[in-house]
Amino acid sequence: PAGTYTVLELAFQAGAGPASITTAVTFADSPTVRGVADAAAVKAAVKADPKAVGYIDKAAVDGSVKVVFSYD
Repeated sequence: PAGTYTVLELAFQAGAGPASITTAVTFADSPTVRGVADAAAVKAAVKADPKAVGYIDKAAVDGSVKVVFSYD
């Protein structure tokens, strides 16, 4: 279901020595996409992002989606 979930926990620890290290950390929706409520919301999210892939029940497939993989 849609909501807030922990995807990554990050811990920083100081290392020994005088060297300074910089590490970039970026947060975004990709590759983890936001949770959506139902098949209609999945189809709308995929339609809005050409790089997106969604998973819906076969019963929800219609002419607005392209099936790239099906598992029985």
